[in-house]
Amino acid sequence: EMREVANRLDQIFLEGGELMKIPVYRQMVKEIKVAGGAGKAEAIQDSCRRTGNSLSQVAFADDSITGVQGLELVRRNGGLALSVNGNGYAVRVAEIVCLLDNALPLAVLLTTFSRGGREAVRNLAWNWSWPAIEGLGPDKVLIEQLHRVYPTDLPQVEIATEANLARLVEQSEYFRTYIRGKVGKLG
Repeated sequence: EMREVANRLDQIFLEGGELMKIPVYRQMVKEIKVAGGAGKAEAIQDSCRRTGNSLSQVAFADDSITGVQGLELVRRNGGLALSVNGNGYAVRVAEIVCLLDNALPLAVLLTTFSRGGREAVRNLAWNWSWPAIEGLGPDKVLIEQLHRVYPTDLPQVEIATEANLARLVEQSEYFRTYIRGKVGKLG
């Protein structure tokens, strides 16, 4: 059944597929720039130039070796570097490590960052709990949704330190594979 689905998706999206017959779609695909490694860091810097923001105003989340340069750039310049279900490469350079099966906790972290900056997120991560989250006064709808998804225990969000780094790498790589399956073992 899964092979049938994969084959059908290939018929739609791949070279010679149904969407490639549409001129606008072909043009869009031509214009896509795949950014990995240095390209992600360059994209972050380009975004800052275009918006007038400094790197300290950037939150960047990634999960693999292709995000290391972006994570390092943001962290080195006072922004927020997050590993979300990252492999060892991402976890080792991120400041905050998240093991998430849902994007709602990431929304809480990013809302906190937009309101109070990196230090506000660090404080939240050190005290990652329902009272700490609710004390920040985030959007009521966001809190309700978060409670619905995590009625008792919140997912793991932790500041990476020298003391916990080996454990976080192991936990994140395990969780990454659990969430993504075999593809989670990729770089």
